[in-house]
Amino acid sequence: MSTDLYETGAADANLTRAHWALAGLEAFASRTGQASMLDGTANIPDDIFMEIAGDFLADLFHLARLNGIDPDSLVGRAREHFEAEVSEEIEEAKEESAVCSHCGEDMGIPVSDYKGDGICKPCHVHEIGDMDSEECDCTECETARREAFRAEARQILAQIDRMNNGGCCMGGES
Repeated sequence: MSTDLYETGAADANLTRAHWALAGLEAFASRTGQASMLDGTANIPDDIFMEIAGDFLADLFHLARLNGIDPDSLVGRAREHFEAEVSEEIEEAKEESAVCSHCGEDMGIPVSDYKGDGICKPCHVHEIGDMDSEECDCTECETARREAFRAEARQILAQIDRMNNGGCCMGGES
């Protein structure tokens, strides 16, 4: 089964890579009698990580040597891959959504496209008070607008009902 490693972005792709490395490290630790030092999570204490990963890299160097590859070349190639993958993550992060400096909420606009003052509409309406609620797209304001629309619709329907029942639409009886 093949999946698109970048389907959910470079950060998730790198997290997947880290989990692949963890699976490899756990398999190695299992074969070398070091499995009890790991708890199945990616949060490995420094000394344990250095011990097991160091042994694993040393054994990769032995395998590289058997294949006529200089261990330093292997490290260089690995560093190139790592730096390229982290660069992708950094570039992608630059395109993340703008975040309100007042409340910290994601404004749903790419940072590169955002031209505002760094404060979201709900904060302008509810906290600062310099915008009308009609301009706000928060749930509270949208709910209030829906309720106002429903109330107005109920009034219109009541007027129509009164008219159909012989009453006057102007509020008085005929």
